[in-house]
Amino acid sequence: MSRYIDIAPEIERAVRDSRGVVSLETAVLTQGLPSVACSLPLPPHDLDGVPLPWDDQQPVHLQVLSLIKQTVTDHGCVPAITAVINGKVHFGLTDEQLNTLGKTDHAGKVAITDLALAMAKRQTAGTTVSGTLAAMTMASEELGCGLEIMATGGIGGVHRGWTQRPDISADLTALSRFSGCVVCAGPKSILDVEATREILETLGVPVIGYQTDCLPRFLAIGTHAAPVTQRVETIDEITEAYRLHRTVVPGSGSVLVANEPPEATRLNPNDLESLCQEAESVTASDTGPARTPTLLAQLHGSTGGRSLTANISVLVANAELAARIAASVSRVN
Repeated sequence: MSRYIDIAPEIERAVRDSRGVVSLETAVLTQGLPSVACSLPLPPHDLDGVPLPWDDQQPVHLQVLSLIKQTVTDHGCVPAITAVINGKVHFGLTDEQLNTLGKTDHAGKVAITDLALAMAKRQTAGTTVSGTLAAMTMASEELGCGLEIMATGGIGGVHRGWTQRPDISADLTALSRFSGCVVCAGPKSILDVEATREILETLGVPVIGYQTDCLPRFLAIGTHAAPVTQRVETIDEITEAYRLHRTVVPGSGSVLVANEPPEATRLNPNDLESLCQEAESVTASDTGPARTPTLLAQLHGSTGGRSLTANISVLVANAELAARIAASVSRVN
């Protein structure tokens, strides 16, 4: 085993047994979700619109990761939660490691840009989408196989006001560089969704709409101003498109699968846009990695917790769709 990455035994067994593996980021654990208990105005819902159990007495971030893990497992796949712990990349966390990470006050988040620095300084942090894609690639090279499927809530992208102050997430370039199939609900709502869509096209990242024509806005449905590359109706279509992109298209990176947020908890797109503009004006002075968590916290407060419910539903629904895709890919391979 490489001294730079630790791969959990259950991941190695899954590869040997040709079971699907779903990679999961942890920036949502260390910075994206509240670390305290919280009641919700509505229970979160899964991909099929079924309400999920929720305990108002348990910390939100750990409870959500537990729901996501269980969702992936229930669909016959193995969750590979990634993080950097004491300078080492971990691909697959134990429950003990997950709890420790969630309770570590100084744990931040690492993207591909600062992954090596975090390792060199022996830091502990959650991984963003780009950091998780890098970890997937490291694990694939270590095991001599393709670990391909990842789930997240919303990807990073182009921040609003980018013409005055360019602020573009490393997630986008990572998607163009690393091979994978990433399930998301579009860019985070606080971003410039249309500009993000244009950058994805420029970088050659195909956006597959799962039963949707538009790139979603993370907590709401999208608009025709940001169309997907192509709409598909079934898991098998995603599997075949990804197989061909990976094996036939020269120099291809990732495929992005856009999944609309569950209907029961999604926000009204017009209301969401007004709230995002308000959050942007309140937090205009924030820059760098802390900007997104600050904006999301502002949104949570202004919606009375409805954005948090929508966020949790998105995370679970995307993990479920990713698990279905991973199971299909493992059968094809």
